[in-house]
Amino acid sequence: MWLWEKEALVIFAVGVLGDQGRLHARDKHSDFLPVQSRSLDGGRTWRSEPFRGIVPGGRSLSADEHVDLSLQSGPRIDLLPSSSQSSRIDFQDPEVIVMAARTGIDESAQSWFYVSRGRGRRWSGPYAFTGLDHRGVAGRTDIIAVASSHALFMLSRSKRDGDEGQCMCVETTDGGLSFS
Repeated sequence: MWLWEKEALVIFAVGVLGDQGRLHARDKHSDFLPVQSRSLDGGRTWRSEPFRGIVPGGRSLSADEHVDLSLQSGPRIDLLPSSSQSSRIDFQDPEVIVMAARTGIDESAQSWFYVSRGRGRRWSGPYAFTGLDHRGVAGRTDIIAVASSHALFMLSRSKRDGDEGQCMCVETTDGGLSFS
C-alpha cells in the first residue's frame, strides 16, 4: 500500500474462491489476475482497475504457487536489465513507488521490480534484480529507503532443499541499477 495524504493505492491478485481448506481457499484452475485499487478520499471509497504494468508471461502476478501449472507465468521469463531504466530511482521522492514481484516461491522462482513515477498510473519495468546470483529469489514489496540512491529490499530465496523459506536483504546503492 502506498499513501499520499488522502490518496491510497493497493495492488493485489484476484482469484476465485475454492475448496482447498481453510488456508488459501482458492480455485487453482482459475487465473489470479493483478488488480490495483485507488482511493482519493482517505479510504472511504475505492476504484479498482487492471494493473497497469507489463506482467511477464501475461498471467498472474506473484501468485503462481496458487494456480495449476498451465496458468502459471511459465518457465524462464525475459526481463529488462535494471541498467536499462531511463534514470536511477530516487527512493526518497514521495511520488516514486517501487514494487517487487515474482513467479513463485521455490527454487525455480524469478523476481523483478517495477517503478512508477506517477503514483501507479504508469509503471516501467519489469526490471531484473541485476547482480543477484541466488536461485529461487522471491520478490516482495518490502523496501527501506536509506538515501536517494540507496535502498534495502527484503526478499526471500529458496533453501538448499529447493523449498521456500530463507530471508535475505538485498542492497542497491546506485538507484536500482544493480543489487548485492
